[in-house]
Amino acid sequence: RAQASAHGKRLFVSGVAPEAKKTDLQREFGEFGHVTDIELPLTAKGVAFVEFDNAKDAAEALECVTGRKLKGMVLKVKMADIQKNKVTGEAVDRMSGITKVEND
Repeated sequence: RAQASAHGKRLFVSGVAPEAKKTDLQREFGEFGHVTDIELPLTAKGVAFVEFDNAKDAAEALECVTGRKLKGMVLKVKMADIQKNKVTGEAVDRMSGITKVEND
């Protein structure tokens, strides 16, 4: 149930400068609506996840923030493929496994 309600609210951001902080992303995305979560994964450089409390605001931010510069880097924004859920790590691994098989 919680996953269904998060649909369309979570954005994947690439082109994030190494020195960018959550407050920088909050400034860029906050003008479009209430940001409920910002993640800067330590394991993946140059990317972030930004979650809004409503899908309309997320869609507007996706349109407007893509192409903006932040600390000299151009931001690219798209909808996040997989919702935030610690338990779905298994599903992510299985999907990447399928991708590797296709590439071989």
